[in-house]
Amino acid sequence: MATYDSDDIKILFSLFDADKNGKLDKKEVKELIEFVSGGGIDDDDIAKVMQVIDTNKDDIITIDEFEVIITKHVPMTPLGVKKLFNTFDVNGDGYVDKNEFNQILTEKAGDLSEQKKKFFTKIFTRDDNDKVSYQQFIDSATEHYRNYVANRDT
Repeated sequence: MATYDSDDIKILFSLFDADKNGKLDKKEVKELIEFVSGGGIDDDDIAKVMQVIDTNKDDIITIDEFEVIITKHVPMTPLGVKKLFNTFDVNGDGYVDKNEFNQILTEKAGDLSEQKKKFFTKIFTRDDNDKVSYQQFIDSATEHYRNYVANRDT
């Protein structure tokens, strides 16, 4: 059985940990689910999700709880970093150009926190060719996660 890459899960987790405390609260979990699914979720459903994921019942999701739920209960799909990249790669050519980036940013602007807008802007506008490959996206996301861990532990 195929499994998710642990780094992919950690990067996805860190992107939605808005306050950088190493935990996801209900609001952050809701934002993550809505972004990944592309749809809305009401507060009752978020409460149900939290009951399942939050194994120690402290109303927050740790990276360990998140990784367990993803690896054990989410079918292997292009979830996580690949899903985020594919969201921006509108024409499916394996690159995100400025037009695609601006289109999605405009469409999803209300769904993204300022932190995520800055993160995506930094990644998708860094290349002189105005295109970013999946590998460049992975490299930037990995760098983001390493900075996140370094700053969280200080």
